[in-house]
Amino acid sequence: DMVITNAGAQRGDILPASNVTLGSIRQNLPFLSNRVVLLEVSPFVIRQSLEGGLNYTLQTIPIKVSFSAGYPYAANLRFDIDLTQPYGQRVTNVEIGNAERDGGGDDFDSGRWILLDPTDTTTKYIVATNSYLASGGDQYF
Repeated sequence: DMVITNAGAQRGDILPASNVTLGSIRQNLPFLSNRVVLLEVSPFVIRQSLEGGLNYTLQTIPIKVSFSAGYPYAANLRFDIDLTQPYGQRVTNVEIGNAERDGGGDDFDSGRWILLDPTDTTTKYIVATNSYLASGGDQYF
């Protein structure tokens, strides 16, 4: 349904599709022990994970100025961040892109978004992430 990773896991420039090689992948994703993990989680956990990653980023910015460490990167997920709010209230309006196929192709209907209820612990979504975050790294999951 969505992908969540951290900024620190990606270490290079995004390359045009025609320039992707095994070497460029290893350069951009240098943590070879990191594996793709699929998690089944609720909207509550999704928002808490985004909050955790953002909190980790804010705690480490003075130390790691060159990159934003735990800052959340996402696909098929969007959200608002308000840094004037306290921890636990900074991430709001978490939305997932429409998960229904739009006519049989490989593209999803990206025109519609579903607002997730941050208190919902029952509904489950599949999140692709890396093994570091799945095990609690950078205050995620």
